Amino acid sequence: MATPEIALPQAGTARRTLRWLFPVALLAVLLAAALAGWLYYKATTALPQLDGSLSVPGLSAPVAVTRDQHGVPTIEAAN
Repeated sequence: MATPEIALPQAGTARRTLRWLFPVALLAVLLAAALAGWLYYKATTALPQLDGSLSVPGLSAPVAVTRDQHGVPTIEAAN
């Protein structure tokens, strides 16, 4: 009965694998970071403007919009 031979990987094979695996892993990390940044940008731009002032044509008197602690807006205007 013959003993089976086990093929061992050559010493250079692991080095070649690491040589292409590192750039692929780095690219995957950079793509994940870019995707996270884009998702954060899209999420923050969808929020309403809470501070500042806005000039709207057609208003004859100042209007104040305030929010309570629950975020419910209250509009105060002269007319």
